[in-house]
Amino acid sequence: MKLRVLDEADAEAMEAANWYENRSRGLGYDFYREVQRAFHRIEADPQRHAEVEFTRVEGDVRRVLLDRFPYVVVY
Repeated sequence: MKLRVLDEADAEAMEAANWYENRSRGLGYDFYREVQRAFHRIEADPQRHAEVEFTRVEGDVRRVLLDRFPYVVVY
């Protein structure tokens, strides 16, 4: 599976990375790396992760929880 990241999602991730970086040097980079790891896990095995229910979206919607940060990647 080839992942396509929406502009809004990319902007949100960059905003979060900047927030973490302002709290502790290097933490923003760690957050960004963790998001990239989640993307790689999705690409490697898209069916592996939990399905979620969305009333406005038809089809298979899933999520990946980040390991170190309280964020979720929805795809």
